[in-house]
Amino acid sequence: MFRPSVYRIRLEPDLATFHFLGAVEITGHLETPARTIELHAAELRSEHRDSTAGRSEREEQHAGRDERGPGSESELAVEWQIDEAAERLTLVFDRDVTGPVRLTVWFTGFHNERMVGFYRARFFHGGEPDYVAVTQFEKNEARRAFPCVDHPAAKAFFDIELAVPKAHLALSNTPASGEEPLPDGRKLIRFERTPRMSTYLLFFGAGPFETVEDRSFRIPVRIVAPPGQAKYGADAVRFAQEALEFGEAFTGFPFPIGKMDLIACPDFAFGAMENYGAITYRENLVLNDPAVTTRANLDRIGQITTHEVAHMWFGNLVSPAEWKYIWLNEAFATYFGYLMTDAYHPDWASLERFVSERVVGALMRDSLPGTIPIELPGTGDSEFSPGTAPIVYSKAGAILRMFHGYLGETAFRAGVREYLGQFAQGCADTEGYLESFSKGVAETPKAPSFGRDLMAEWIRRPGYPIVRVRREGNRLHLLQERFVLDPEETMSGSASDSADEPPWSLPVTVRAFDAQGRPEDRAVLLSERRGSLDLPDGCVTFKVNADQTGFYRVAYEPPQREDLGRRAAGGMLNAFDRFGLIDDLWAQLCAGELPVITFLDFAVRHFAEETAYLPLDRLCTVFEKLLVPASLKGAGPSGSGRSADESSPFSSPGSGMEPAAEMPSVAEVAQKVLERAAERIGIEAVAGEPHPTALIRTQLSWTAFAAGLEPTRSRLIERFERAQRGETLPADVQPQAFRAGAAAVPGADDWIMERVGAADTPEAQRQHLVAALGCLPDAETIEKALDFVTEEVPARNRPFFFARAGLNPAAAEPLWEWLRSNLDSLTQMHPFHLGSILLAVVPTAGLGRAPEMRRLLDEWLTRSEMDLAHNVRMAGELLAVNESLAAQL
Repeated sequence: MFRPSVYRIRLEPDLATFHFLGAVEITGHLETPARTIELHAAELRSEHRDSTAGRSEREEQHAGRDERGPGSESELAVEWQIDEAAERLTLVFDRDVTGPVRLTVWFTGFHNERMVGFYRARFFHGGEPDYVAVTQFEKNEARRAFPCVDHPAAKAFFDIELAVPKAHLALSNTPASGEEPLPDGRKLIRFERTPRMSTYLLFFGAGPFETVEDRSFRIPVRIVAPPGQAKYGADAVRFAQEALEFGEAFTGFPFPIGKMDLIACPDFAFGAMENYGAITYRENLVLNDPAVTTRANLDRIGQITTHEVAHMWFGNLVSPAEWKYIWLNEAFATYFGYLMTDAYHPDWASLERFVSERVVGALMRDSLPGTIPIELPGTGDSEFSPGTAPIVYSKAGAILRMFHGYLGETAFRAGVREYLGQFAQGCADTEGYLESFSKGVAETPKAPSFGRDLMAEWIRRPGYPIVRVRREGNRLHLLQERFVLDPEETMSGSASDSADEPPWSLPVTVRAFDAQGRPEDRAVLLSERRGSLDLPDGCVTFKVNADQTGFYRVAYEPPQREDLGRRAAGGMLNAFDRFGLIDDLWAQLCAGELPVITFLDFAVRHFAEETAYLPLDRLCTVFEKLLVPASLKGAGPSGSGRSADESSPFSSPGSGMEPAAEMPSVAEVAQKVLERAAERIGIEAVAGEPHPTALIRTQLSWTAFAAGLEPTRSRLIERFERAQRGETLPADVQPQAFRAGAAAVPGADDWIMERVGAADTPEAQRQHLVAALGCLPDAETIEKALDFVTEEVPARNRPFFFARAGLNPAAAEPLWEWLRSNLDSLTQMHPFHLGSILLAVVPTAGLGRAPEMRRLLDEWLTRSEMDLAHNVRMAGELLAVNESLAAQL
């Protein structure tokens, strides 16, 4: 096997022809005699080829930039074989080679528009188009920029040189170390040697960028953006400085590069990418333009930035030995991103947002029958997609949070430091992490009992349990079983037939309250199917999974749940625990354990006064999801579903429930629950209001509008009409006002499309407008929007339309016809974008035609070369949940 140690790369991008010239010199080592060396290469052409082999000083001096010194080298005759389908370049020597080897390849490549490899990104400046060249190498795309061993475990040092026009800025992972003029008027920029790193973390770019630098941290932090945009990067710079400070203090490892660049890319497939010392972003996720950036998006800028900076330790300092271990990167970056924000902005409710933004999605994904473990199966090479991301990112982060709470700060930090210390500048797998982390915990005085197997099962086993609780006096009885959302199997009333499922090792926390409402927390490690816990004397009620730190669901007996509902309304339970009541009840509803009316009645009676961010966000999301099948079923004001006294387990004597005679409409319940919060929070920001209030406004206003709540509905339409007249709306009003206008104002689609296409529309506003097109009120306008979005909207922004259209009942029929007609051509899209679109569209477009939808997708998978099986299966399972809900409405 060939093991590279140093790459020396020279590239000459050309943004006029969109071709680049390159040369790479790879110094490495062949561990056993061989006549071939295989490199990865894709979409590259090579004309001039040479190679040397033998002992080389460069191999010995790889830790610092070496000058070519004396060494014994010999020329080799080399035959080159290129396999384009396998993306492989094979070098065949005329004799066996072993030991140090230096290879040189001259090549040409193409700056594509697919947002992978060394690609081109278009922007407008002064109304005219221009381009920058940037890289995106995760997972296996460095091979599109230069021949290499493109695998995360093949770590090496990189020396980068870029030849660019004199007016252009050249960028790479490290600071520039030198510049010299070239005879043709260009300049050659050399960069300092990188730390030892994986190819997917390498970055280089060039173009008419501008920069703003801040030196108030130990190293300079710089915003890099297209002309006229860098001035909007100050907030991201501040977030990055805070995250760097936190990361160094928590881990004990200083950031090893002499600068940090935050680079706004006009075309970018993802949210951001953690290139070592050169983080790349979507423009709207790093630039805060006060005219168009909502408070929620500012919060998102902070979250994205801290996530990517956390990767400097988790993923960059220590990288995965195989892609199946990518969870080691994403679990820590996901969780630590919120911890970093919370450390500097405690009033931002970051850990509440972790629950709403991460834990909710992870619990939903992991409850579907086709879920996967956190450690991806096989090599993990073809498994990363929107269908797996909720597990690899969110569930993995949630498990870290659960064990952080279980172990405490001191032991958890000790485990993290031991892990990083053992694998710094190298690669780790799950076993290495478990051994090192457990060792760090074990060496911490008074640490809770923690063995590697305790965490291993959560990483390697899919799914999670529901804990069913029953009180007898002061003894709380616990039963755990796997929770699965499989409506076809569970409408009989059981979440899953889990008798054969082994139990989880589950840290269960219980918050007991006395008559005065004073809490006392108790905990037990539930490692068997059944267990118990003693409640304190004087306990009048209790909440299981205190603060929602555990990754499991809870089912109470009806009287206990009703008592908790009353106490939630009375303010005894905190926001986390009120959220938990709603979310667990919703999950049981989706699993077929409880009828819709149980949830609606519980929400009306106990949450009509709710105004806190976390529970209110969950209520809004649930109502919006219920409105889709309710609308497609044509439920009227009184509905036609099952009545509480026929089907609700709460209607038994002593339950405390006043059963409704018939199912109320979802819209009626949503109006009653959200009315007070909508009036109190309003549709426009108020100076000095709490940050969480700003975060909930868009979701609350839009859900209230969708449910028909006045005066929210009229206010949003009026704001949209102001925008049509040329008035500038406050940033926090724009997303929901654009959606409301699209849904309710005749002719709004033409105005929105015009603004989407205008060169002077800011990127953040353009995304809000594209999303609004998904809210159009009838099939004809949706079809028109589908044509516009797929033909005129850049690929990076199309998912915004489909995310909203997937929650629009009026879009169900047009989306079905569009999918049926265009599935084969959709394979030209970026796989991550297509996966996201399928997950958004199928659960709505398939309502009423689930068998046809499944046949369509199954047939497409058999002829498609894209690996989207996880996304298709997940979309079908979400469709089954929607079908189950529709049957009750």
